[in-house]
Amino acid sequence: MADGKKKVKNKDGSYTYYTKSGGKWVKDNTASSSSKNKTSGGSKDTDKRIKDLDKMIEAGKGQVDNILGKDFSLGRVDEGPSSDQTAAIEAAGKDYLNAGINTSGQNTALQHLADLAATAGTRSADSTDLLNRSRSLADTASTLPADVQFALEKMKAGLGGLNSEENTALYESLLGDTNRAFQGAQRDIAGSGAAAGVSNPSLLRAAADDYMRSKLEGAQKVLVANADIQDSRLKTYGDYASSTNTNAFVRSKDALDLYGKNLTGIETNEFNQKLASGQAFNSATEANVNNNRADQISRLGLWGGLVDKGRADNLARVTTNMNSLAGEIAAKTGIVLGIPQYIMGDRASSEANRIAEKAVDKSGGGGGGSSGGGGSKSTPVAGDSFDKPSGFAAGNTVSAVNNGRI
Repeated sequence: MADGKKKVKNKDGSYTYYTKSGGKWVKDNTASSSSKNKTSGGSKDTDKRIKDLDKMIEAGKGQVDNILGKDFSLGRVDEGPSSDQTAAIEAAGKDYLNAGINTSGQNTALQHLADLAATAGTRSADSTDLLNRSRSLADTASTLPADVQFALEKMKAGLGGLNSEENTALYESLLGDTNRAFQGAQRDIAGSGAAAGVSNPSLLRAAADDYMRSKLEGAQKVLVANADIQDSRLKTYGDYASSTNTNAFVRSKDALDLYGKNLTGIETNEFNQKLASGQAFNSATEANVNNNRADQISRLGLWGGLVDKGRADNLARVTTNMNSLAGEIAAKTGIVLGIPQYIMGDRASSEANRIAEKAVDKSGGGGGGSSGGGGSKSTPVAGDSFDKPSGFAAGNTVSAVNNGRI
């Protein structure tokens, strides 16, 4: 463009023109208006066609009731669950709310098992008395009886051997024959000297020596006998004390074993009772929980199944109604849009006929022309069945829509 002018293309294909004034670009309304005017003829033609199409569509709408009937419908099915389905779903829901709830009998049984588990293994009075007796016996089993203690004390007191009285008695019993023999010897010696009128000191000394020797032997025998008695008493005391201690140990061991067996037996029974009752309670509780859970799942499944079935059935009914509605719309749309298609086809056919007639007229009659020199003018195909089709609503005839161009 010339210097000082420029044009800018608009979105609708037109142009806006600008001129440079005072160093700024200013819109040239004159040029822009002339550009718009160039497209105004096309816009009017488009508007005319749109109005023409609206009339054809209205003509099609006018035939819907005539063709399909005013009450045309493909029918509908009831949507939503039936009263029976609703009642069944509500019953299943209420039944689910009661699922997993123990009966009074179940609660009573569980409470009994809980009480048994809490008291199982409690020691009875008889068991306590048995253990007390066994413990008392174990504590006193090693205690020596009074007579045994007395015997041991006596035997222990005699471990020193014979006392002075016993020594004297033994000594005198051993010297009794010696004294009698010495006294007899003294009498014999004295008698023999008196008869002879002479004393015999040597015989008397020999008798005295024998007597002294016998006394020494007696004293030695007493010592030997005393030592033998000490040994014998010590052995007897040791044997008796050992036997007594052994018996006391055996009694104590047996008593402790008996106490241990009784205690072990009682504690084992108590433990087994606690274990068995606890296991019984736990098993019953677990089984009750599992049964309640299974009951809940079963009832929930039944309820959910009914709800799902109700939804599926309702979806099928809604789908059926939507398909029916779609069919109705398709039928009506087919009629509404079919009329414009029919009219436009008819127009095209009429236009083709006109063009053909003009061609025949220009060619001079084409083998069957009239004698008018200029040829006969084509007559529009009118007054046929397309002018007023049967069933068209008043004011919506094809002629009215077609503006007499058929």
